[in-house]
Amino acid sequence: MSVVNSAYARNAYTQATVTTNTPLDLVIMLYSGAIEYLEGAAHAIENKDLQAKIKCIDKAIAIIDELNNSLNSENGGEITANLENLYSYMSKELVLANIKNDAGKIDHIVALLKTIQEGWLDIKSRNPKI
Repeated sequence: MSVVNSAYARNAYTQATVTTNTPLDLVIMLYSGAIEYLEGAAHAIENKDLQAKIKCIDKAIAIIDELNNSLNSENGGEITANLENLYSYMSKELVLANIKNDAGKIDHIVALLKTIQEGWLDIKSRNPKI
């Protein structure tokens, strides 16, 4: 398969996934993506691959920004405020991790993301239609 066909297939798959999943499914997928990129960043730090580290951290921060932008501050109340603060903290820590090549900071953010994702998965398991 050519690179163009591969990119087309990936875009078609992404579009189908976005249009057939619930908003909660998409949030869970965003968490998975951020976790995957951060695990890649930690691995890149271990291998002294600065280009890969930067790319992975940048993508993870973009996902965290998207999660933050998707919050409904008018209706979300305290939970939304707490998530906004947590996402801000995560982004700042990832910038520091990037500057200092600190895999420990990345691992900490991965743990936080996994904990929040588990909460969303629990909500999904109790309410499969949302």
